[in-house]
Amino acid sequence: MSVLVERDRQRMLVVKGSPEDVLRLCANYESRDGGASFPLDGAALLRIRQVYEDLSREGFRVLGIARHDVPADH
Repeated sequence: MSVLVERDRQRMLVVKGSPEDVLRLCANYESRDGGASFPLDGAALLRIRQVYEDLSREGFRVLGIARHDVPADH
C-alpha cells in the first residue's frame, strides 16, 4: 500500500507491506531513532532480516515501511 502525503508544502510517498517487498525497493535505511540514514548494504540486510525472523518466531507480525521525498508537482 502506498500513500502520498503533504505537510508544510513538502510531499512524501509512504509505502508499507511485507518486509521482503519493501526492502527490495530500498537503497538506504534509517537509524532506530530516525536521526541518520545509511546505505542498505549486505551486512545491514542480514541484521534487518535477523530482527524480522526473531520477531516472527516470537509471534509478532512485522510490517516494512519506507518513505521517499517527492517534488511538490508530483
